[in-house]
Amino acid sequence: MSVTIDAAVPTPDAAPIPSPLARVGLIFTRPTRAWTGLDQRVQWWFPLLIVAGAYALALLATYHKSYLPMIMNSIDQRVASEQMSADQAAQVERMYGSPGGMAIMTSILSVQYLLVIFVFSLLVWLGGAFILGRPFRYRLALEVTWWAELVRLVQVVADHAVAYFGGLDLLHVHTAAGRFLDMLGPLGLWYAAVLVLGLSALSGAPRKAAAWVGGGIYLIFALLLAALSGLSAPSS
Repeated sequence: MSVTIDAAVPTPDAAPIPSPLARVGLIFTRPTRAWTGLDQRVQWWFPLLIVAGAYALALLATYHKSYLPMIMNSIDQRVASEQMSADQAAQVERMYGSPGGMAIMTSILSVQYLLVIFVFSLLVWLGGAFILGRPFRYRLALEVTWWAELVRLVQVVADHAVAYFGGLDLLHVHTAAGRFLDMLGPLGLWYAAVLVLGLSALSGAPRKAAAWVGGGIYLIFALLLAALSGLSAPSS
C-alpha cells in the first residue's frame, strides 16, 4: 500500500504594515496602498499630531498679520455701535496682542480645527456603517479622515501663506463661495479621492459605492465649511 503525501500549498505573505512615517509618503504617492494594516493597528494619532503641529505653526506665523486684524475689526465695530468703550477696546487689543493672548487664541483655534475633523469622522463612520452597511467602526473612520487630512493640510497651509504674504486676514482669503469652490478645486478633489480610497479599503466596500457615499459626505462637509465662512464673514 502506497501513501501519498500532499505538498503543502504555500500561502502568500501578508503585505507588510507600513510605519507611520512611510504611510505619510504613501498617502501622497501611492494612496491605494496607504491603508494596509490600519484595520489592525491604531495609527490615526500620527497624522493628528502632524496636522495639529502644522496648523498651530501656521496660526503663529500669521497671527499678527491675519488673525489679530480680524479680532480688532470686530472690536472696532463694537466700539462704533457703543457696545464697548475706547478704553476697553485698548485693553482688549493689548491682551490679544500679547504673547499670552496669542497662545490662548492659537490653542482655541487649533482645538476648533481638530474638533471639526472629529465631527467629520462621525459622518464618514455613519456613511460606512449605515449607508454602505459595512462593519465599519468609528476608529476606522478616524483612520480614514486623519490620514486623508494630510492632503487637505496642503490647502490649509497654502491659505495661510497667501494671507501672510498678501497681508490679508483669512476671512478675505476665503468668502463662503470661494471656500466651496476651493474644495472643488484640484487639492480638494485630491483630498476627496484619498478619502474615498480609504473608505473603500477599510470598509471593504466597492470603490464605486464608496465614491458615491464618500463624495456625498465630502460635498456636505464643503457646504458646512462654506456656511461657517459666510457666518463669520465681516459685515460691510
